[in-house]
Amino acid sequence: MNPEANSAVNSNIIERLENLLLNNNDSQYGFHKAAEAMDDARLAGLFRDLARERSAHAAELQKWLMARGVKPRLEPLRTSALRRNLLDFLATLNGGDPAVILAEAERWEDDIEQHYESILQGDTVALDKATHDVLQRQYAAVVRTCDRVRRCRNAYERR
Repeated sequence: MNPEANSAVNSNIIERLENLLLNNNDSQYGFHKAAEAMDDARLAGLFRDLARERSAHAAELQKWLMARGVKPRLEPLRTSALRRNLLDFLATLNGGDPAVILAEAERWEDDIEQHYESILQGDTVALDKATHDVLQRQYAAVVRTCDRVRRCRNAYERR
């Protein structure tokens, strides 16, 4: 691969990892807001735990970017405000119904899961092994979280 092509691949990877960092930050904030909207202490605790997990993922991605001389963009994604407002609206409209908030959290997790899949499946050649391993580990945690949130949502819908 010529140096210009390698640079384009690297800038593509960096841009995608910056977006993944922003998605993790957004997810962390969403879980934090969901915890605040919960009357159920167990679910509030789950959301706080998931917010910490996303915060750790974001910190790891930020460290990776900074180690490569990249000052990551940290402004929220355009969808962030919309998601936060939607969560507030749904919590108010449905009286904090856990099933509704869990369904929204599941959508967030499906979205971030797709971002990880896109990078891991599409850019494997451009990723060094250490970066691939970090992303694979984070992706596995996201998949587990999505399954966990889905199980909780299903349990609340059956009530």
